[in-house]
Amino acid sequence: MFRFSIRKQISYIKIDVSYSIFTPSKLPNAQEAQMTGLIVRLKPNTWVTEKMISHGNYDKSLLLLKGDLELRIDNSTYMIYEGDSFYIPKNCLHNYLNTSNEEATIIVYFSQLVY
Repeated sequence: MFRFSIRKQISYIKIDVSYSIFTPSKLPNAQEAQMTGLIVRLKPNTWVTEKMISHGNYDKSLLLLKGDLELRIDNSTYMIYEGDSFYIPKNCLHNYLNTSNEEATIIVYFSQLVY
């Protein structure tokens, strides 16, 4: 179990995005987590990063809980709506923009531990 009150909060000055890691860093019997889960909150008309990015070591799976997104993967663009999920393979350039008038909330899982 990992209580909300002790989640690691991450924010970046140049972009209006907040990240909250919900994968426990300590598990019973000295085990380590094998994946990372995040809650991402993205303000309206805001990109999740300043430029297209890729993750060379891990895949990423996302579930949009609230809002609408414009997802760019390599040379393709997709519209993602509340309740939709999407998958981004490792080494794939991507970025996404909150196109709604409200804060977007996204559950993100990385296939490896990223912290």
